[in-house]
Amino acid sequence: AGPGGKKKKPHRRQFDADGMIAPNASNAQAFAEVIESVEAPLAGTPGCVVAYGATGTGKTHTLFAPDGLVVQAAMHLFGKQEGLRCSVQFVEVYFEMLRDLLDPVSHVTLRGGGRHKTIVYGTVPLDCTSTDGVTDALRTGLAVQSADEPHTCAIFILNVSLPGSDAATPLYFVELPGSEGLKAVGVEGVQLAELVCAYKSLSTFERTLKVIADKKIKTKPPLRESKLTRVLSDVFYGGGKMSVLVHIGLGAAELSRTNASLELLQFAMRVSLKEAKNEKGLDQDTVSKDLQNEIDAFDEASHSKGAEVEAALRAEIVRAGKGVDNAAALEKQVAQLAKDHDALAKKASAKVGAKSADKPSTARDPEELKIAAETHDKIMAMRAQLDAARKLRDEVTVMLPEIAAEYREL
Repeated sequence: AGPGGKKKKPHRRQFDADGMIAPNASNAQAFAEVIESVEAPLAGTPGCVVAYGATGTGKTHTLFAPDGLVVQAAMHLFGKQEGLRCSVQFVEVYFEMLRDLLDPVSHVTLRGGGRHKTIVYGTVPLDCTSTDGVTDALRTGLAVQSADEPHTCAIFILNVSLPGSDAATPLYFVELPGSEGLKAVGVEGVQLAELVCAYKSLSTFERTLKVIADKKIKTKPPLRESKLTRVLSDVFYGGGKMSVLVHIGLGAAELSRTNASLELLQFAMRVSLKEAKNEKGLDQDTVSKDLQNEIDAFDEASHSKGAEVEAALRAEIVRAGKGVDNAAALEKQVAQLAKDHDALAKKASAKVGAKSADKPSTARDPEELKIAAETHDKIMAMRAQLDAARKLRDEVTVMLPEIAAEYREL
């Protein structure tokens, strides 16, 4: 109640959307809302379906469940177009690094592929001729995905090829990180820097929609500032079809996160994706792409060089470890041989003393002298090996800091 005992009117806000899907609705109902974007590749236009919202609101279920939009889109496309071919790519963006979920050991980079197009290079695309192939690829990728990490962004790509054509048009399914990530409070310093890097895909996607939606902003959309928006550049610049499914939570506890998600919805409602036209004069887009390709090539070369240095460092560490182990083993052997030598010397001395008492003689048993000489030679040889092993250990120990410093500098 306010002053005078009057009740305050509840604060209400109105948000616009193209449609609303009830909490208990099936994924088939959600698919009906995005079918225009799903069918876009059949007309040669890139399509994209984006799941946006806070962590725990059902984005993964909507896209990647056994009856999710990816599987339903594959069923619809294969059923609608006879002789359709498609290849599948499934990547994950984590701290602005790309990982191929279908082949986690591969090195994934982005390369310019012509006007307004970016190629996800280095993945292992799986050719699919039926919905079963798409389902298997989805299941394989989800098995290695960082499902418990809210910072990740998953991108499932269906490259659709029509009969009689070698050209492929992409259909993207994007699960964005939890929208609450950048609203965290009480975070500063290094932790804040890590958080900003982790959620760069999300923040750049939001800024891109806002720049395109607001006609008063004269700057270009920041598509090149994150891996996700670079992948989707052909959708934004190529007149593609995009559907944004905003997932919201119910209840008073979810109110602030719901408001934040619906704020983005308003920008998305005002976005009109049209194919960019060539401008007269300097083609800044081409220049920018050339520079980006050089950066990508440098990144790839740096990754290769870094792998070589790391392998060399590991080899030196193993070599040092072997040198230390050999030195320890040789020390034990030398000690044992020294004991054997002393025992033989005492035994020989005792025998010589006994013979001298019985029959004085200055001659020693040739066999005992031979054994003592052989033992002495073995001790000298082992000590030489021990010195070599110690020298190797010392050399590697001195070299390791230099190698580590070079690796850190690279």
